[in-house]
Amino acid sequence: MAAFDAMRAELRRTLEEAERARSAAAAANGQKPSFVHGMSHELRTPLTAILGYTDLLLDDAPPDGPVAEDLRRIRTAATHLLGLINDVLDLARVEAGQMTLTVAPVDVRAVAEEVAAELAPVVGARGNTLRVDAGPGDLTVGTDRARLRQILVNLVGNAAKFTDRGTIQLAVTADGEGVAVRVTDTGIGFDPATAERLLQPYVRAP
Repeated sequence: MAAFDAMRAELRRTLEEAERARSAAAAANGQKPSFVHGMSHELRTPLTAILGYTDLLLDDAPPDGPVAEDLRRIRTAATHLLGLINDVLDLARVEAGQMTLTVAPVDVRAVAEEVAAELAPVVGARGNTLRVDAGPGDLTVGTDRARLRQILVNLVGNAAKFTDRGTIQLAVTADGEGVAVRVTDTGIGFDPATAERLLQPYVRAP
């Protein structure tokens, strides 16, 4: 009986420790969105300054000289990093249940052309060509414009990262149910086994 009581007391202590650990983990996870939001703000502030001063220097630099080219590269890299920070902030909002969508009629063709113009320096840096192919007719759909733009920036940016001296196509077409958007590239691709894992958290192709 004494051995049984000792085992029961040890089990109770183990359960209590597990509950304390679970509560601590839940509290830490609840603080994560606030931490990410604050950190994102701290990172965006200097990045915004970098972009602003880069534009000021570009105004004074010879447009076709090497200094202007270097400044444009700095601006492209800083803009890309700012986009990544915004992505992290959005992920924190999703986890906290604070992400809201603003649905309104959006011209998908216009968004695709806007994304292509913005990412042209990134795509061209690796010798790639970015082409927007928009089908005929009305390509307007009810969606959140900012989120659609963010998705296209991520897809085209990812295609550019894994493509050298190739072609990236951003196609927008109307189908029976709405508007379809496809991003294709002539990059390295991946095998079917890798495709099954790519949508898992923290997984990327080798």
